[in-house]
Amino acid sequence: LKGGKEPVSVPADEYVVAQYQEQVQTGRGQTATLTCGQRSAWSGKPAEVTVKAGELTDLAIGSPLIAQVNVKKSGGTYVLSLKTTDASGVSVDSLVIPGKPADRPAPPKVKIVDAAGKTVYKTTLEYG
Repeated sequence: LKGGKEPVSVPADEYVVAQYQEQVQTGRGQTATLTCGQRSAWSGKPAEVTVKAGELTDLAIGSPLIAQVNVKKSGGTYVLSLKTTDASGVSVDSLVIPGKPADRPAPPKVKIVDAAGKTVYKTTLEYG
């Protein structure tokens, strides 16, 4: 299906959104492409969507994205992992922002603080 802001008509039935793409305009006049796939569609019990005849059914997919950074300390090393999900909680498989490195937003900065609020580590991440 190719949709937009308007509803897309489909026959009444049960559906599984196995994968989708969302394209949005960046503030720099480029089109960023977000790709999400429901891994459970292939490996277990996927979330189903029931569409009833003559009714509209909203799907909570796509933006806004939620980024969760997890930090583990092992000795003197900090290991960061990033989990990004869409509005429905489905993992983001890729987010592509086209253009040269100079066209990208500034690299994210990370600051790790302890329970007392003291900064224990600061860095700037790199794209790649």
